[in-house]
Amino acid sequence: MTGKKQSLMTAPVLASRFPVFAPSIRQGKMDWHVKTKWGTAFVTGDITQIHRGILDAIFAHAIDSKVLNTGAIEILFDPFVITKVTHSSRDYQWLAGRDNSIFRDMQVAIVEIVEKNGNRHVGGIISEWRESKRRASMPGGVLTGDRALLAVTISAAWMRLYNSTLTVDYRDLIPAISSLKSGVLQALVRFCLTHRNMNMQLDDILGYIGAVDETTQERTIQRVIKAVCEADLSKFGIQVKNRIVFYKQHASVRFKNRVADTTCAGSDANCAANDTTCAGIQEFQELQELLKHKDQAQHLRPHHNRQGL
Repeated sequence: MTGKKQSLMTAPVLASRFPVFAPSIRQGKMDWHVKTKWGTAFVTGDITQIHRGILDAIFAHAIDSKVLNTGAIEILFDPFVITKVTHSSRDYQWLAGRDNSIFRDMQVAIVEIVEKNGNRHVGGIISEWRESKRRASMPGGVLTGDRALLAVTISAAWMRLYNSTLTVDYRDLIPAISSLKSGVLQALVRFCLTHRNMNMQLDDILGYIGAVDETTQERTIQRVIKAVCEADLSKFGIQVKNRIVFYKQHASVRFKNRVADTTCAGSDANCAANDTTCAGIQEFQELQELLKHKDQAQHLRPHHNRQGL
């Protein structure tokens, strides 16, 4: 890889405002759709907050990156660093193995986002991955020698979303988010970080992140609400009082509008406070092999029995 080293933003805002990644830390095959004030998300695949944490960390801790002529991007990273900041298993087969791995899950998952203005985004997340010829030294002590770096290709479809909408950077908060033992809490924190200031009903947020819906039993809803209200999220600048979530932009969080500045009336941070991203949206190129999922997605229903609380 000979690409120029880049300072990559952590994630597109829409990846948190739609429940693209299930509000769970437990794996299990899932198909779901959730409608929010920003539109509707349809997801086919097994992608959770664990997957989201890994993806965030790869962007945030990229060593090098190279944009391919397809629009995809290849990112070089140190798996030791990624598993450390996400508090994950050091078994790299779990991360990047051939079968039943985090990368495999994100390769086969299909994500469709339909914004309220009609813009539609369809595609996968990861295209491929490989072991790089470049290596890094082990930290020393009992860990001596060196280790191989890994390279992962983020799909052209996902990069169109990343490059055409508002993005958010919260690199320094990734370890703290990954430490949360609940997928609902992780999804809620990531949702809050996409705003500059927020004063929102907890019940609404739980619906936005896909944690509850009209089919969820009342006792389950109350259990989720209780867990959120009892959690200490102050390190993220989040407070929950009387089932209202308050948030003011954390000092470690920044925003970047990936479209021309003229499309945004205010600062990037102000854009984050709006109901829409205010950046111009480019539709994803729809791969022919994905079209068969369209009709199926219309009938999908969210599964909320894997919330990880």
